[in-house]
Amino acid sequence: MFDFGKKKQKVLLIDDEEVVLSVLSDYISDLDLIVLTAMDGASGIEVAEAEHPDLIMLDARMPKLDGWSTLSALKKNPQTGQIPVLMCTAVSDIGSYDRAFAYGAQGYIIKPIKPLELERKVGKFLALRKIPGRVREA
Repeated sequence: MFDFGKKKQKVLLIDDEEVVLSVLSDYISDLDLIVLTAMDGASGIEVAEAEHPDLIMLDARMPKLDGWSTLSALKKNPQTGQIPVLMCTAVSDIGSYDRAFAYGAQGYIIKPIKPLELERKVGKFLALRKIPGRVREA
């Protein structure tokens, strides 16, 4: 669906719920993108360092290393700091929204995620990724 050249773009999903990973994986795969997954923050950081995805979708509430700590670590890491992060969480208060952007996220989407909203946001971030300096959601 998204054609940004010959190389297929990769999306890393980091969420501790298998059902959420499965549903999001199906949605992302249907967009003709490569899906990478991790079930916790530490694994997500490892996958991001090894695979250099074009977009990371990150849950805020996870055991061990939560999404906020994961986001902070990703943004401080020279290998992963420039990868756009879209927070995907059921946390919908304004404080969490502000916190996500303060920690370096470029977007925020509230669960349950609607397929069309997901397609729009993923497409937007992958398109903006190709324009230097343009990866933050308005």
